Amino acid sequence: MLKDFFESMKNRMGIGDPERNATDTFERGLPIVPDSIKANEGEIPVRQYNIAILRTPLTMQRAEGRMQVTNKRLIFRAAGRAIGGRTTLQHEYAIDEVAGIEARREYNLSWLHFIGGLLLIIITGAIGLYVTAWDYGRVAFLGVILGLLFMFAGFVSFFMVPKEFLLKLAILGLGLGGMITLYFTTGNIFIIILTYITAIITLCDLFLFFMRPNLVISIKNKVAVGYGPVDIRRRTLKSEATGFSEVLPTEETEGAIREIGAIIGDIQKMGDFGLEKWIVR
Repeated sequence: MLKDFFESMKNRMGIGDPERNATDTFERGLPIVPDSIKANEGEIPVRQYNIAILRTPLTMQRAEGRMQVTNKRLIFRAAGRAIGGRTTLQHEYAIDEVAGIEARREYNLSWLHFIGGLLLIIITGAIGLYVTAWDYGRVAFLGVILGLLFMFAGFVSFFMVPKEFLLKLAILGLGLGGMITLYFTTGNIFIIILTYITAIITLCDLFLFFMRPNLVISIKNKVAVGYGPVDIRRRTLKSEATGFSEVLPTEETEGAIREIGAIIGDIQKMGDFGLEKWIVR
């Protein structure tokens, strides 16, 4: 019922396409051929991978990219959503024209994430500082315990919680704010050392947060030198590429990188025998 209500509201507001609002925005679990696009005559799907997540946080755009190999085409399709409705990106290439694949998983600095992370530390640090100072002003011992608890929670989150760098930053910010209060109120050498350690760990987590994973996949063609039409990379000042500011790998990316070149090579050299080796029944 709730889903139907929101779908009706989107249609009335003119957001997206009314005939497509009821379908899955991200096309999850659907083979590109034949469910998302029509098959060519005699076209047989071989394998498909959920290969990338494409995002532009500032405009709230997100799409999930799939790459499919058939006996006739190599297809990349990313379906998702933006503020105004659905978004779709599609590249396709005749399998016989593919000369090679360049794939890289790397890390790039994102200054947007750095600024956001720094603001989060300032906000949560101010909260931790205020709460600890307020308790310390009432009962000094209680303020010390609370500041140390904030710090301990930050340490535990940093060393024990995998990947969630934004959550870690929020907790470490509280801990850092609490320790700064104790730094200026107690003057204890042990507290001073712990404050510096907390600051160093918080900066390390901030660095990890704004080091963003980046995926680049480019398909070379046999006719021209350089990148072919299938060029999956983040938008930069020099290139619009996919139009998204982030292209992130998924759990299936590594397997796709290892297999796609071999699949295409076998199909080009062995035809139907290559299909039998790789096709998913």
